[in-house]
Amino acid sequence: MVRFAHSAVLLLALTALGLSARATSAKDFSGALGWIPAEVSTLIAIDLDGARKTSFFKELQKEIIDLTGYGRDMAQMKREAGLDVMASVKTIVYAGPDEVIKKAKQSLIILEGEFDQAKIKEYYEKKSKVPLAEKTHALGPYFEIGGDSCVIFHGGFAVFGNKALFDKALAAKKANEGGKNAKVNALVQRMKGSKHGFGVIAGSAQLKKFLGKDFGEVQDVTSAALGFDFSTGFGLEIIGVFPNAAKATSVAGSVTEELNALAADPEMKEIGLEEPLSKVKATAVGSEVKIALALDATGAASFAKSLKELF
Repeated sequence: MVRFAHSAVLLLALTALGLSARATSAKDFSGALGWIPAEVSTLIAIDLDGARKTSFFKELQKEIIDLTGYGRDMAQMKREAGLDVMASVKTIVYAGPDEVIKKAKQSLIILEGEFDQAKIKEYYEKKSKVPLAEKTHALGPYFEIGGDSCVIFHGGFAVFGNKALFDKALAAKKANEGGKNAKVNALVQRMKGSKHGFGVIAGSAQLKKFLGKDFGEVQDVTSAALGFDFSTGFGLEIIGVFPNAAKATSVAGSVTEELNALAADPEMKEIGLEEPLSKVKATAVGSEVKIALALDATGAASFAKSLKELF
């Protein structure tokens, strides 16, 4: 039960499994999405500019950034060189193939903002004790870092990550095909109006392995998406797509039953997750399961504190 609870809350709050309220003021991620190659099946996009002003996000900013697998590296850069790369970042897009769920550094990170390229380059040269290998491309120069990662600064974006995926991102951007053929494209188009960002997973075998046997028939999910809205607390409406309506109805019932059991679990009460769990509602709509959660500012702050203690 405890392992299920840990995974359930993690997936609800920090990974790409849902759909949130739409808003006309949603950030435009089209520039970042122009770098997404066809191989991407997992993607998280966050409006840092808007979200960092809200209380819930402030509580969990470190944990959310750490999802990229580069949180420690960024913290080290700030500590050793006084370079706070994230301070000026407006949006962050984290993307990768199926394996990225368990191997974070197989990812591609796309940051929109202002960057001191000279200082970043100097930092990595001092760290590696050798000059960065500068490469040429039609989009401009880029640099290899440590042999297995690359970075390019182009048009207000810093794009870095695993070399294999990085090369494919350069090709997608150059051909003006970024995002158009990606496995996640259909869900991205559906989600990109979300308030503070969104996440999608399309047909992930790794997701099913991550869920494990405790999630039973939820493993039959074929794709899922999530949107973030921190404006008045924490609002979440999760969507999971299943093979048919009968399966969706069955899953919604199972999720409701399990959530009720979790809300009544003494351990959940002890760490303060009883109330948010009791407010989660699961319903079936056709072949989709929608899971909704709405917390006001006080409830969101309490939820964030409990998540920190849990992880």
